[in-house]
Amino acid sequence: MLKQTAAKAQPVQHAQKVTAPSLRRGALILAGSNVAGQILLFIYRIGLSRMLGPEGMGLFGLIFPYYSIIYSITISGLCVAVSRTSGEYAALDKMPVVRHFVSTARRFFLIAFAPVAVFTVIFFRSIAADFLGDQRMTAAVLLTLPLIFLTGIENIHKNFFYGTNRVEIPALSEILEQIVRMAAVLGLLAFLKPQDGRTAVSLIVTGMVICEIVSAAFLSFCYIRRIRGVDRLDHDQRQRGQIRRKLFHIAVPISMSAILANILGSFNTVIIPKRLIASGMLPSDALAAFGTLNSMAMSLLTFPGALMSGLYLLIVPSLSGSMARGDLGGMRSRAGKTISVTMGVIIPAVCVIVPLGEQLCQMLYSRSGIGGYLPPLAAGVVLGSLQGILASLLNGIGKQKVAAATGAFSGLVQLAVTYFLAARPGVGMGGVIAGIAFSNIVGAALNLWAVRVYAGLDLRWWPWFVRPLISGVAAALWTNIVFRILGHMEPITAVTLAAACGAAVYLLIWRLTGGRGLLSDGKTQAKSV
Repeated sequence: MLKQTAAKAQPVQHAQKVTAPSLRRGALILAGSNVAGQILLFIYRIGLSRMLGPEGMGLFGLIFPYYSIIYSITISGLCVAVSRTSGEYAALDKMPVVRHFVSTARRFFLIAFAPVAVFTVIFFRSIAADFLGDQRMTAAVLLTLPLIFLTGIENIHKNFFYGTNRVEIPALSEILEQIVRMAAVLGLLAFLKPQDGRTAVSLIVTGMVICEIVSAAFLSFCYIRRIRGVDRLDHDQRQRGQIRRKLFHIAVPISMSAILANILGSFNTVIIPKRLIASGMLPSDALAAFGTLNSMAMSLLTFPGALMSGLYLLIVPSLSGSMARGDLGGMRSRAGKTISVTMGVIIPAVCVIVPLGEQLCQMLYSRSGIGGYLPPLAAGVVLGSLQGILASLLNGIGKQKVAAATGAFSGLVQLAVTYFLAARPGVGMGGVIAGIAFSNIVGAALNLWAVRVYAGLDLRWWPWFVRPLISGVAAALWTNIVFRILGHMEPITAVTLAAACGAAVYLLIWRLTGGRGLLSDGKTQAKSV
């Protein structure tokens, strides 16, 4: 344990302990901001898909594998470390330690970023042609460097605010970021009217850089204001060494896992068009199918995750603060409630979206045939959400190595299934979807086992999983019936009424099967360990 500094800060003014009421408040604030942000993101993606078309969206999607790898190397582990440690030491009223930890994280980020930047500048042509598989991506590869640099500074400060429960600042930042991104990217495309994919993708990434400049500057300004009056940590080298070791201990396993998972995911993304071509599809059709799945179908199903992402971010510092205070009962209670709320929101939302998928895609993207991807993807999305929240729980209780290992293994499963199935004639996209589903099944099962063992949590199958599933299936069936009955009406009216009826049926079945509320169903007994 770090020694307490002699210089006392004013913790009440600069940090809020993540208590149960503040956790709910923070999650609601972030849920609201994320819903608003996702609505803006939907508008942005609709405009982008109409400007670029499926093939252009597929080309744009190729930049993310390399971006994800750089992100995982330089910043992914530091984000979790800053959030978790800020929550831990804010709970102990040690804000000078938090300030020094953030400063140390920034230095670690710059040290990690420098060699990655040099490598990218030297080999950017090979990265585009050999790794991403398209020479048109050279300029976009170079533009990832300022994008990652700004994202790193932004996310370190953002996770400081998550950890100290000042969620209104990153919530505002997210909205600002989406507005600027939409204006910059769509404005550049509309004004310059690129005639080729290379220029279009380069303009999109340039717009994203402009967005990150604004977001990083805003969060840096807010961070400087928040730490004003917090004393600097004393010059005890032993204490500073402890901070560096703690950061290293948390960040490195997460970063290594993220690197492996993103390499596997990147290979998976890059090989999808190639394996689809091997199954008999034309190159342009393969790229268009990939763009349709990745940027359209998946964006519909993952929209409900916006409601939960705030909870994912806050649960890590919340659990680490409980562990620091020795409140194991509180830790288990919050973990159980988190699982209950996640499944109670994600399952019905996905179940209502699926029967309306084809009509939604026609309304939003002016594309038909997308809805066929949704039913088989739905299970994978639900299990992926479960895997994600369980990984956050493991990170919060200090088992980041376990979460890292399960994440990497599930990525390997997806790569293997996609590689062997997607190239089979007559399978094609079915193999890609199977890879997503099998990967999330394995990841969710392993994380569920780990949370049970390491957090001492008794699993409650009925309230956490079975009841939401039964209620969700009933909601899906009723939504489909109502939508068919109202098929003669305007599409937006029919979709709205059908979704409302489906939600009402879900709540009715939930109550009839004994559910009284998401949070009350999350109560759990601590297992003897």
